[in-house]
Amino acid sequence: SSGINAEYGDPTFVTDIKVLDRYSFCYSDHYPVAITVNLDVSHISQPRRKIRIYDKGDFDSINAELSFVNWSSLFSGDIEYNVNKFNNIVTDLVDKYVPTKTVKTKLLPVWWGHECESARVRK
Repeated sequence: SSGINAEYGDPTFVTDIKVLDRYSFCYSDHYPVAITVNLDVSHISQPRRKIRIYDKGDFDSINAELSFVNWSSLFSGDIEYNVNKFNNIVTDLVDKYVPTKTVKTKLLPVWWGHECESARVRK
């Protein structure tokens, strides 16, 4: 019994596991493994995240506000404090003047690359 099956309590969760020929899928020093997984994922919604639209940022306003900062009075002798203070100022200005938009996040594992996508399309 597979650990995956036990975790989901369904013996048909994984129905087929095959170790393929070494170079049948892609060039690698590992043997590819094909697994048939039976899941109903229709209820899983794609997570959303915000990204910056830098092309529409108001960089003139950012520069104007930065020009009014009294940098010599702002910083101390502590480099850690200075870096954090500088980062906070810039981050606040970017938040204020660079718009964001919400996008859907692709539900792909980190190892999913061009070769995997090409094989999926060929199938």
